[in-house]
Amino acid sequence: MAILGLYGAVGFLVAAAVGQVFGISGFASAVEVAQAQETLKEVRLDQVRNRIDQKRLQQCQAIMEGNGRAMQANYEQLQILVNIHLTMSGVAYRIPDCGELIPYSTETVRAPTPSPTVTR
Repeated sequence: MAILGLYGAVGFLVAAAVGQVFGISGFASAVEVAQAQETLKEVRLDQVRNRIDQKRLQQCQAIMEGNGRAMQANYEQLQILVNIHLTMSGVAYRIPDCGELIPYSTETVRAPTPSPTVTR
């Protein structure tokens, strides 16, 4: 929901900049508006990428737990998000491997071995 609030606020500012709010003349040039729109697009793409990574992490955790229902639900949501990214950017997003998100994901997860301490 916070994402929608951000979009609304930025959209309002862009509209105000070009004079589409309250019937007043705009205060931004076409170049500034184009830059604002590009910035908004990058913010949206970053949010989609972060959401893809979060969903993939949840899917990897479900895989490790053997939770088939959660694996499938996350897979379906990942496909939607990847399609959104492709539509927005024209580039397919590479979904990270579980090993990139969860260390030791191919084996039992265990706590790291503490390093030896040196006393003087």
